[in-house]
Amino acid sequence: MTWPIVGQHQFLRPFRDETSSPGSATVMTDWDKIDGYGLFIRTDPFRNGLHYPAVLAELGDPNRMRILDVGCNEGLFPRLLAAQGASVVGYDAAPERIVEAKQQEQTRRLGIQYHVATPRTFASAQTFDAAVSVMVLNYAPSIEDLAAFFSSTERYLVPDGRFVSVVLNPAFSAFGEDFVVRRINKLEGRAVRMEFFDDDMSAPKLAAIQHHYTREEFERAAVHGGMRPQTWKDLFATAAAVAELGEDFWRPCHRAQPYALFIARKQS
Repeated sequence: MTWPIVGQHQFLRPFRDETSSPGSATVMTDWDKIDGYGLFIRTDPFRNGLHYPAVLAELGDPNRMRILDVGCNEGLFPRLLAAQGASVVGYDAAPERIVEAKQQEQTRRLGIQYHVATPRTFASAQTFDAAVSVMVLNYAPSIEDLAAFFSSTERYLVPDGRFVSVVLNPAFSAFGEDFVVRRINKLEGRAVRMEFFDDDMSAPKLAAIQHHYTREEFERAAVHGGMRPQTWKDLFATAAAVAELGEDFWRPCHRAQPYALFIARKQS
């Protein structure tokens, strides 16, 4: 079996590792330049069997909810939400990914609005019942940039509205271990290198630089952005994902918990 590889774009600024040797991973987080990203994300087991279900479970029934997707990329998660009755707006800094998202909307009209924007440039006349992000916040290169995600999102949430985010788990420590389609290596300071694999584990196909924030840093950024940290949750694959790929595939991820769900609420 081959698992296509998926990464999340570098949301705030591009990064390229010029030290990469020929034949090694394409190390860049300017996902706007990577062809076939939509195919990757549509079939990635971590997105579809772990990340998205965790956010959906936290949201509850999204029917009639107004949802903002922060860092929506090519729009897969907005489409999943809209197909269940949500009214969705998504924004992303990568123009080509938004072009792809709009093309998907033309093919299957779900009423989703897409914008090319960053947390500091996004603007909307709408307010939202909830906001979501999936492996986006850890691309913030500083606490100030991390707080910008929360302050921007808070501006458009209704009172007591939730911001539900899948993030790199602050408690994660299994650096260098293999998670079949991922490996996370510790670099200097907060920086980590997220590597993406298919079933050939000899060399990663893609890699991206993220930042490993502590729980206290996430919560401080949320408070600075006008939000109230609510809870943290571990992530476990759905029963369907375990049945499809097997317990051996998911066991390392369940044990080491590389990802976590962080929920913050707008102050009433």
